[in-house]
Amino acid sequence: MRYVLVTKRYYTNRDLIADRFGRLHHLPAHLSRHGHDGLVLALDYRRGADAIAAGDTAPKVRSLAVRRLGPLGTWRTLCRAVRAHAPHVVIASGDTPLGAAGRRLARLTGAAFAFDVYDDYRTFASARLPGMKRLFRRTLAAADLAIFASDAFAGEMRTAHPLRRWAVVPNGYDPAVFRPQPRAACRAAFGLPECGVLIGYFGSLGWERGTDVLMAAAERLAGEIPGLALVLAGHPAAAVPGGGRVPVHFLGSVDQQAVAQLIGACDLVSIPYRQTAYTQATQACKIAEYLACRVPVAATRVGQATTALADIPQALCRPDDADDLARVLKAQIAAPVLAPVPTELAWETLAGRLETELEGVLASRRS
Repeated sequence: MRYVLVTKRYYTNRDLIADRFGRLHHLPAHLSRHGHDGLVLALDYRRGADAIAAGDTAPKVRSLAVRRLGPLGTWRTLCRAVRAHAPHVVIASGDTPLGAAGRRLARLTGAAFAFDVYDDYRTFASARLPGMKRLFRRTLAAADLAIFASDAFAGEMRTAHPLRRWAVVPNGYDPAVFRPQPRAACRAAFGLPECGVLIGYFGSLGWERGTDVLMAAAERLAGEIPGLALVLAGHPAAAVPGGGRVPVHFLGSVDQQAVAQLIGACDLVSIPYRQTAYTQATQACKIAEYLACRVPVAATRVGQATTALADIPQALCRPDDADDLARVLKAQIAAPVLAPVPTELAWETLAGRLETELEGVLASRRS
């Protein structure tokens, strides 16, 4: 199977080429390891230059500098690259405009079209442009395969839109990176306190992510748990709470190897998301990463966390409720319980699921 992935170079504050992060790196990488011939076309909306990922790893990843090429030049470059690769399927992922571009490229080349809606694109900045919501609906309806990252969002989209074929391919984890590690060594690597109880949160920061609720919950426990501290890493720094009785060790944006070490440094990690349309639709990589590192988790009942932690309901609390989160944090510190390692969320397994769905689409087109 020959495939083209049309996406964006920078997403979730990561560089697809430099950081090799998330589904937009791991899913095509594993498809290529399964023997499929892939090409990734990553649009760079920043002030970068055209680039091709270094090394001989598959698939080939080509970055297109949109500001230099301009809209027409970018489109012509996309058309030339896709026609030269002659894909059986075009996959588009990243936002509604990229989805629409993928649909047109598939039509131009006679390929099948798969739309990877890993997030609620209706909440993105591009959705504020006139006609974008209608374009999202049309692109989704035209997809030979609609791909979602969470069961909850897939259910919402299936109810609201006619879909030809759909599949859930969640965000996953790399077992070679996210695994149990010695706590003392992990703490020493970042100069974190040798003793005391460390609660971690790693990822995007801000109101929707509930980092202020996590801080408030920790403050409620400050007098009960000696040496309690928070360890945070992510973006933006302005969203980091501070000034309370509980020390906050903020590491900024770090790579995936460092995230795994930071998880290993903690006694407990948290996913304190608030209940919003965005957090309900997404399925954070960190859920699988936390569980794979064998560190106790305290999370709100939001989105996929409810399913991932179904075996340990005592690890779940009400969203936007610092008192309830404090209760769960305290319980997980005193008598930690772990959910099973979600081996089904390893990237290789998820790529196999995607492979099966794409081959099913191609088989139905041949019949």
